[in-house]
This record gives sequence, structure tokens and C-alpha cells, in this order.
Amino acid sequence: MASRTMILPGSVPPGLNGIPSPPPSPPPYKGEELADPPAYDDGYCVDAIPASAENRLQPILSIKLNNHDPNYIYSSGDLLSGKVVATPSTRDIPFEKILVDLQVTETVQGVRNHQYVVGTHAVSVEKYLIPSSVYPEDMVLRKGYQYTFTFSMIIPDALPAGACAGHDDPQTGHYDMPPSVGVPSEAEERDVWYKDGKSFSLKGKGLTVSYRVRARLTTPGDEHGSRQLISRHHRYIRFLPRYDYPTLAHNQVQHTATLKKLFSRRPSVDVKLSVPKVPTLFLYRPIFWLRLDLDVPDTLYKIESISLQLVAHTTVCLGGLNRSWTGVKPQTIDTEFPPHKVTFSPPTWTPGSFNRINTSVWVAMVVPLDTKVIPSFESCFASHSYELVASVDFGGHVASITLPTVVSHSREEGPVTVPTQNCIPLKDKA
Repeated sequence: MASRTMILPGSVPPGLNGIPSPPPSPPPYKGEELADPPAYDDGYCVDAIPASAENRLQPILSIKLNNHDPNYIYSSGDLLSGKVVATPSTRDIPFEKILVDLQVTETVQGVRNHQYVVGTHAVSVEKYLIPSSVYPEDMVLRKGYQYTFTFSMIIPDALPAGACAGHDDPQTGHYDMPPSVGVPSEAEERDVWYKDGKSFSLKGKGLTVSYRVRARLTTPGDEHGSRQLISRHHRYIRFLPRYDYPTLAHNQVQHTATLKKLFSRRPSVDVKLSVPKVPTLFLYRPIFWLRLDLDVPDTLYKIESISLQLVAHTTVCLGGLNRSWTGVKPQTIDTEFPPHKVTFSPPTWTPGSFNRINTSVWVAMVVPLDTKVIPSFESCFASHSYELVASVDFGGHVASITLPTVVSHSREEGPVTVPTQNCIPLKDKA
């Protein structure tokens, strides 16, 4: 049975000479400057592990998160904490440092010269360096022991400076943290394909955005100062950002649509449908209200049904969005969610001019509970936007209108901005 020793101030584990006790005070937090940074756990563990074939197959380095729920969704400002476990089961390992970071990887697929190519854009958004004060004094991880180090970091609400292809303007929407797109299994598949030197197929999706917590163990630098990676391990997490305000254009002017008739044998009539204000859809508040203003001939006074449908548009470009000189055209993939017939009270019609009547109808819609419904965003190489299609059926004559809208994870409404910065092309992976 494996023995376990907790290292506390003033103690040294048996057989591990030179490993000092943790310092009496926590080291400074290495991440973003915060009013209340997370406290580092001074203690760390060293376990004696039995020499077995099973233990010899263990990875040298592994990372474990304190939140064990794989379906948990992290957001900006959340605490991300866990343990890094080093298990040198076959040999002693001299090392220099153990670094933990949170990395976001954006993978886009497009067509260039009639061929499908894949590009990636990876950014480390937060880092935590395990303090050297809790390392073994001789900087060697001994064979037959298992070392456990704790880490903690706060997930930031923006990408670091320079992440947007060299632009340092923190106001641009390209610095907002994009939401996770796709599931972790797709990101794992991408890693395997890259490791084997193959092209990664996004299966027609065109875009994946993945977040992973990485732990890396490096060797001391040689006479030239170069360091080598001994081992690394990562865990994928799901992330949805909370922006202070929606980051895409939110058009609040009146939208007007004229008639659409279902059957050609019916005479053409002029049906006007307008929406005075386009709502913002909030993920935390799944029900929203929409006002439809109708102006129709007095012969069309009975509304058969009203339906609302959400449509998502994912646009990717290997050459960067908003850049025409790269010669790479953006690719757009549309996702139509099932239409939703809404309930409404029979409206009261008001006489208008020239044998016409008008009314206003309030309808409620439920935001689809689907993992594909993510906040609207725009990055250097991709954007995710939404449109809302409202249709009113008068029993043969249908008035339809398409409204640009925003899906947000924020609890506040306010002014919005439109990202206009240009970005450099991605490096191809195929």
C-alpha cells in the first residue's frame, strides 16, 4: 500500500533530502492584477508509489480540475483551480519549472486555390507559474514518488494585448473572449489528426473554438539558453463569455416587409409587417417579447398563425475578415433552428386609410435550448451572428420579415460597437 506524507512547515519527507518546507506566506499571484486574487495553497503532497507495471504506464505529468463536472460551463471571472501531478515512475527528472495556462484555439476551414485548408489561431489568455519555493531544493523529481502541486487562476474577460494580429486597441471586439464552438471531443480529434500530420476535417462546420487548461514541465536551459519540454497534459473546458454589452451591431430602427403570397391563384395584396425594435436575446433569460405592427387590407382581418425562427450565420475566412486583398473569400455556414409557432391574443384592428386596417401584436418566443446557441461574437478570422425570421399567415397570404439580432450572455443592455479592425492571415495547417 502506498504511503502518503503531507509536507507541512518545518518537515521534510523521508528519503527526499533537500526538499524544503513551503514558505510561511503565499507567493504573489502571477496572473492578472485583481482586487482579490485567489490564494495559493501553501501545502503540496509527495506520495511514495509502488513500482508496478501499471504505474510505469502513467504519464509523467497530468492535470486535474477541482470541478469534476465535464458539463460545467465556465465564464469570465470564474475561478479555475486544480492540481498538477508529476509522476516520474521510471527515472529521476531534473526540471526547471511547471507552468499552467489557459489557452483558446480557434480553428477555421476554408477553400484556397480550390483546396480545403485549415488554419489555427492559438492564444494563451492566462498563466500560472508554480512558485519555485515549493519545488525540491535540488530541482529533481525523484523516481518512485508522486508530486502534487496546486494552482488557481481567474478567467479574464478579454484576450491579452497583441492577440488580435498585432492590434493593441483594447476596445475592438476582437479582444472579447469568444465562446466555445463545438464539443471537446472535436478538439481532441483535431489534436490527434495534427499529431499524425494529417489534415483535420471539421465535417462541414467550418469553425471550432476550444479552451484547454495546460500543464507543462520543462528542463533547465543549456549553454545556449534553449529549454526542452519534458511532458505536458491538458484538460478541455467549456466557456461562455459575459460581455458588458453586446459586441455586434444592434439595429433598432423600424424594419418593414411587404406581402408574400402562398398560392399564385390568389390575387396579390399589399401586406405590410414592421418591427419597431429588434430585441437582444439573452441566454440567461430565455423568453423575450417582440412587437409586430401590421397594416393590411380590410379583407385580411383574421390571423391564422404567427411563427418565429432563429437562424445562425457562422462566417470564417483564412485570410482574415474584412480584408479583400488576401484573395480568400469568406465562407458562411447557416444553421436554421426549428420554427416556433407562438400563441397570441386576437388583435383589435383600427381603421386606416384607403380600406386598410392596422394593429399591433405582442408575441413571446423561447430561445432554443441548444448547445449551438452561443453568444454573438466576431474574432480575427470568424464571426457568429443571428437573424430572427417572423412570419404572419393570414390563411394563404404570408408576410415575412428577417431581423438582425444579437445573442448575449450579459445581464445588462447598453451601447454597442462594431469591430472594424483588420487582421493578418492565419498560417495554414494543410
